[in-house]
Amino acid sequence: MTLKKALTASSGAPLMGAFVGLASPPMVEMAARAGFDFIILDEEHGAFSRPGMEECVRAARSLGTPAIVRTADADPTRIQAALDSGATGVQIPSVVTADEAGAIVLASHFPPSGRRGFGSTTMAAGYGFRQRSDVVGEAHAETVVAVQVESRRGVEELVRILAVDGVDAVFLGTNDLSLDYGFPSPADQRMVSLLEDLIPMIAASGKACGVHVTDLAQVEPLRRLGVRYFTVAVMALIAQSLRATVADFRSRLEH
Repeated sequence: MTLKKALTASSGAPLMGAFVGLASPPMVEMAARAGFDFIILDEEHGAFSRPGMEECVRAARSLGTPAIVRTADADPTRIQAALDSGATGVQIPSVVTADEAGAIVLASHFPPSGRRGFGSTTMAAGYGFRQRSDVVGEAHAETVVAVQVESRRGVEELVRILAVDGVDAVFLGTNDLSLDYGFPSPADQRMVSLLEDLIPMIAASGKACGVHVTDLAQVEPLRRLGVRYFTVAVMALIAQSLRATVADFRSRLEH
């Protein structure tokens, strides 16, 4: 089953994706080997060159793991570069209107469904070794388009964003949402209440809802609300492991 079908399926277990913010193919390979359902290469908050992006996509694909690119913004040039690099899809930050969401869909798909340009010598096209019809057909069937709603204005426009054909998933950016609403943290009860309103709305629209988690105890209640995919940050997991190892070592020396 493709990632697109798995995300938008009406039943089945939710998926887990891993954000990777460094252009490190070994880190991507480790995440893929760990069993994550997909990798999100984070161009918004990470450090990626175009060649670095391609190498990370290649690392994920070598193990059969789809790679999504969270672009820095909704610029069609960035979206095309991510997809030309062989990514299975894009996740676009800070979407606030239905018009923006519609433009993202157009930039993500080849004609007649969109306006994405075709490059015959890109990684996605096998550097000229794949037939155009195969590349276009695969892209039409498999390209994932996710938009992030992470502001009060985005929430106010959510019903209209959900009506945009071609948006496969809506990711709720709880860190930025809580900041924009003036909540002290994403764990604030008012943030929890907001999620309890938004997640069922997204699920009812037939689009996948995604949420980032820092505590796996959050997964079950959010899954019951209708979340179809969860994300964690590889760098945060590494930091937690490093801190725990150092603390464990030092505590043993004290006994």
